[in-house]
Amino acid sequence: MKKRYTYKQIFLAEKDPYIQRQKISAINMLLQIMSLICFSLIIAPISAGEFKIGLIYFGLGVFFLLNDIILKKTKKHIIVLFSTLTGLYLILGYQFWMERHMDFGMDAYWLWIIIIPFVANFSGGIFYGNLASLGGWILAVIFMWSPVKNMVQDYGANMVKFYPINYLCVMIVSTCIQYKMTCYQLFRKEAESELAFRQKERFQRMEEQITIYEENETVIRKLKHDIRHFNRVLRSYIKEGEINKTLEYLDQIDGKLEDVNNTNYCENKLINGLLTVYVSHAKMSKCDIKVKAIVPENIAIDAIDLTSIIANAIENADEAVRRVEEEKRSIRVTLVYDAGKLKLEVKNTCAIDTKFNDDGLPISTKQVKSGIGTKNIKETAEKYGGFASFVQVNNLFILKAVINC
Repeated sequence: MKKRYTYKQIFLAEKDPYIQRQKISAINMLLQIMSLICFSLIIAPISAGEFKIGLIYFGLGVFFLLNDIILKKTKKHIIVLFSTLTGLYLILGYQFWMERHMDFGMDAYWLWIIIIPFVANFSGGIFYGNLASLGGWILAVIFMWSPVKNMVQDYGANMVKFYPINYLCVMIVSTCIQYKMTCYQLFRKEAESELAFRQKERFQRMEEQITIYEENETVIRKLKHDIRHFNRVLRSYIKEGEINKTLEYLDQIDGKLEDVNNTNYCENKLINGLLTVYVSHAKMSKCDIKVKAIVPENIAIDAIDLTSIIANAIENADEAVRRVEEEKRSIRVTLVYDAGKLKLEVKNTCAIDTKFNDDGLPISTKQVKSGIGTKNIKETAEKYGGFASFVQVNNLFILKAVINC
């Protein structure tokens, strides 16, 4: 994963329902695990006659269990995170104060507390997680750096001196880990969305291609059925010496043959299918479209990527020429494979002056702005170490793309 995200993007991503559902599920699991751990820890102190400590573990277990139930009911994981950790800090603070005259230290409690930043960041995200885990640092400062340290049992000089600093370091580490985890979640979600979009796009092209094949087959069957009638008419004109009528009738037959879409632009079947679909669309909008394609059957490019770049390029041109006066509608498509490079050029007339953003991409003029098509073309070309450029010269829009394959 090479893509990087800003902290603002991460913060917004953590509000995404997809990620929030994952966090709710994670907190539910953690609360249940902590509840079971606390209940299991009751056995040892009770066996040693330390009923007070056993009662504390029992209270913690009930506390975690109640928060788990609240989360299942409300689905408010941030509120439950803060309520759980705030309650935990109060319980631990009470425990440290009440047990200040014990003969042994309570280092184990502090070592357990240091996992809170990891749990908080994982459960609530970077911003809310750090905010919630800050209570652990405040607790450490109160009991180790304030006058309170003289009223509790000795934790050890290093613990008192360095623990609050170590806790802040752990918060930073947990933030970095959670940043990477959220980046991965966001990248994976975007990748899945893009894959679903491209698959849908590809299926749509296949359906359009199948429709055209079916229309062609219908026209061919009709011509095959009527060919003997055509022959009879032509024979009668020729016998009577009606040359002009014969030529007129042949022109009519040629017009019917034009209804059959040409599907043999080059050796590559996928490109043939795509060109067939979009040439048909352009002709329906009464556009003068010319295609030159020299592409072998096998080229080293993913079918979905090839579909995306060609479909978006010609579809954008088709949409643009529909705004042009009918007699000026023109599209020229050149697609050539040479020396390991697939070179695509699409020229189309346009009715407006196109504006471009800082990345050189044309700014969409649709009512609902997207710009997804041109962005996909550029990203797909760059994915294969190539490039894509977009320019307008007078009333002619020109797209050029080179893909290494």
